[in-house]
Amino acid sequence: MKKSPLKRSPLKLQVNLHYDNAMYTGTVTNLSEHTMHIETEMIIPFKSEFKVRVPLIDEVIEVPVRVRTLEKTDRYCNCMGVELINPPPYYLEFVSRITSIY
Repeated sequence: MKKSPLKRSPLKLQVNLHYDNAMYTGTVTNLSEHTMHIETEMIIPFKSEFKVRVPLIDEVIEVPVRVRTLEKTDRYCNCMGVELINPPPYYLEFVSRITSIY
């Protein structure tokens, strides 16, 4: 059975990344139900797991993720693709609302 393509929504969403007892900032530039593309100055190692704090309208949610890709622009690595680990229902609802707009 062929997987249907992921519906990704472009956006600029400021998030916090919690990794190794530290907090970093990043910008989610697109997302789907199972992935996010994050621009950040702090690249987290490939296959590492951490939490992304996503600000919603009335709350902030934490979503566990795993680094799947690292990308370079110019000479520096400043983007990463992450997959969500068991995305919570409220995150999936958020993505559903966002993808219906775009």
